[in-house]
Amino acid sequence: MNSQIFLSISLFVIILMFFSVARGKVKHFNLVLIWLVPVMFLSITSDAFLQFPASAPAMQIAVVPAMIAGGLAGFGIGLLRGRSMQFGVDTRGVFYRNSYASVAFYAAVILIKLGVQMFFAGMPFASLLSLSLLAVSCGSIFGRRIFITYKALQLAK
Repeated sequence: MNSQIFLSISLFVIILMFFSVARGKVKHFNLVLIWLVPVMFLSITSDAFLQFPASAPAMQIAVVPAMIAGGLAGFGIGLLRGRSMQFGVDTRGVFYRNSYASVAFYAAVILIKLGVQMFFAGMPFASLLSLSLLAVSCGSIFGRRIFITYKALQLAK
């Protein structure tokens, strides 16, 4: 993807996320819908992993630990992001609000990925770093959703 198009789309998404948080949008917990995006994102990450262009034997060996490390780091970040959210109970059930920390996290990942695309294009480790960032994002989504599910089930008692 062209870096200017990626930057434009990324800035648009970050601005929309910021306004969504600023408006205080409340989301009600739905066990089925909350896991739809993580499962789809996992399929995208798995597809990127299977299509990884490992030209050198060292890259073939390095991709698995990089994915595991990225996924675990992202999972920890997702749990921290989940802790920064606000939860409550009303007449319709458990609800939660996103925080500015989640917007900052996505902005940081997008900027790092953009930096990798701009400054390391054509280098052998650029696709490995890009795949690792994808694993961080995937792990973060799963960590956050696990925390939201745990907290919602805890509040529903």
